[in-house]
Amino acid sequence: MAPANGGDVIANDGWGKLARPQALRPLVCLVNEYNSWEGRQLHTPEELAGAIVAEAERLLAGLRPPHGPR
Repeated sequence: MAPANGGDVIANDGWGKLARPQALRPLVCLVNEYNSWEGRQLHTPEELAGAIVAEAERLLAGLRPPHGPR
């Protein structure tokens, strides 16, 4: 999935349903910037897509695998 499309899914379909967790705010902001005219004036789509991927990688690196059965 393209970075902006994946980001849209999280920003538009997941963020609100998850009660807008602060951990996702930077990713949502980057997606909004990617989708905005103003953001496209300041950065290329490739730069913004790279920032979305980098933020997603940062989030994933912080996830811990679930523990086994208790």
